[in-house]
Amino acid sequence: MAVSNFTVRDIFSISTPAGPQRTTAGAAIESCIIDAIPTPNDGSQTYAQANDAQIATLHTLIAGFLRDGRTINTIQACFEALGDEAGSKAAAGACTISSNTLTFAVNGGDLTTEHANGALGVFNDGIKIRVTYTAT
Repeated sequence: MAVSNFTVRDIFSISTPAGPQRTTAGAAIESCIIDAIPTPNDGSQTYAQANDAQIATLHTLIAGFLRDGRTINTIQACFEALGDEAGSKAAAGACTISSNTLTFAVNGGDLTTEHANGALGVFNDGIKIRVTYTAT
């Protein structure tokens, strides 16, 4: 089975953690919450535990939302709030970012049990994931 592709349905709660802080190189450190759903979100997406779920070019999606011309480099991500997969609660497990691609396990409402291999249901509400990034 291939990687389960997710897309960002919305971006909100843009913030500067611990006040406006900058890296030693002068980049602003900021964060946002993304609302992630499978793509397509029609019940045809198959989930494989060995491959997890991915959102590619996350930096481009955030930059497009901000529309201020800054260059975005995603740093870290973590679960923020539950989503709804066909009436069942869904969460993000361990999140990693590499080359601005977010990879995460899709977990159940207990936050620890990974989704079984097989079809993902239609998401009525996306999984919320907090993303920390630099902006220059």
